Amino acid sequence: MNLQFVSNESGKITAIQIPIQEWREIERKLKSIEAQEWQGVSAEEIAAIEAGIRDVEEGRVVPNEEVLLISRELRKKRA
Repeated sequence: MNLQFVSNESGKITAIQIPIQEWREIERKLKSIEAQEWQGVSAEEIAAIEAGIRDVEEGRVVPNEEVLLISRELRKKRA
């Protein structure tokens, strides 16, 4: 593989360039691996995961600590 290294002004490597044909082969292999990882996962599970990712991306999330506090409060009310 013919790699080209890109460095900043202080000599630190910041990127690597590879030929496009080799990159496309890497992408093809990654897609195959990803497809294998999703085998056996139901459409409903995939939809739930995708919805969760959208919620995170759009800032609609609640920190775990807040969920735990809410849960504790609910338990106290039931007791």
